[in-house]
Amino acid sequence: DSFLWIDPTRNEDEIMTRPDMSANKLKKTIVRYYLLSWTMCLSRMSTALHKIFPNELNYYDKGLLTEREFHGLCCRSGSESWTEKWTTPLLWINKLANNLSLDDSKLVKVKDLKEGLYKHLVEFRSKLQTLQNYNEYRMPRSIIRVLTVAIYVNLVLGALAGQEVIALAA
Repeated sequence: DSFLWIDPTRNEDEIMTRPDMSANKLKKTIVRYYLLSWTMCLSRMSTALHKIFPNELNYYDKGLLTEREFHGLCCRSGSESWTEKWTTPLLWINKLANNLSLDDSKLVKVKDLKEGLYKHLVEFRSKLQTLQNYNEYRMPRSIIRVLTVAIYVNLVLGALAGQEVIALAA
């Protein structure tokens, strides 16, 4: 709804944004692509989410992916390597928005795409990329343990060194 205005007096299923897609279907497709991208990215990081979505069949069952889209994402290298292309559904959203030519229509108007949809797409992708980078380049646990011990030792030695030594004169 942020970038597509549709005459509220008309049924969204009757208004065609493209020859093969109604306005309602367009909205649902964009939301599905957002969810697909999010799920593909996070299922590579989260073991709980990966248990729910271990392969493309689970994406089909949940309605996030079609077989045609899967073949567009598929790689030759391995069965799960297609999830590395989690930015591709965001590119599909961009392509859908660019292919809309509704400026002359009185029923449907495309609002400013640069300020609305494109800005949101870039922000969404950058947040997912930040999560992806954190997952790929995290610090090993052994280094965290060594740093924790070093900080505690430094704290204890600093507390002991700060104590006054009282010399007893005999």
